[in-house]
Amino acid sequence: MGSRFTASMALCLAAFILTVATAGAAVSAQSRPERLTLRGATVHGVDTPIHVIAAGPIHGRGTAEDNERSGVLTINLHAGSVFVTNKTTSLRARLDTRRCSATITEKGTFRIVGGTRGYRHTTGGGTYVTVRKLIGARSASGACEGRSAPPRAVYVRTVLTGSAAVPAS
Repeated sequence: MGSRFTASMALCLAAFILTVATAGAAVSAQSRPERLTLRGATVHGVDTPIHVIAAGPIHGRGTAEDNERSGVLTINLHAGSVFVTNKTTSLRARLDTRRCSATITEKGTFRIVGGTRGYRHTTGGGTYVTVRKLIGARSASGACEGRSAPPRAVYVRTVLTGSAAVPAS
């Protein structure tokens, strides 16, 4: 009975160590520096795709979809999708009437709230800066139409910097 008890305890101990090691590996992904750069444009009222370059634990090239209704940005990459929310902390607009343009700079914080496939259970966050360059419409005489007409083009660049942790699958 003693050897059976010892073997049983050894088996339980091995199972416990394996369970703890597996759970620790799945949960304790190391947070590392992350940088996401998004670029998009609206030209003559037509949106172009939002292109993404990701460097860090989340990496690759892809596209993004901004769901204004839910407030979630979905970044679609080859290994899966990442879901991001943000909070604006400052907004500054600069108007250049001579060039019929405006620059809007938005700063804030972001949080990674999950993902799919290879980015399932991904976490992280940091800060972001969005710069929107608006090119205003001009009348036939060349005068800037200002707010009375939609802009000819809007170019947007967002850079998110912070950290991310992608748990091992």
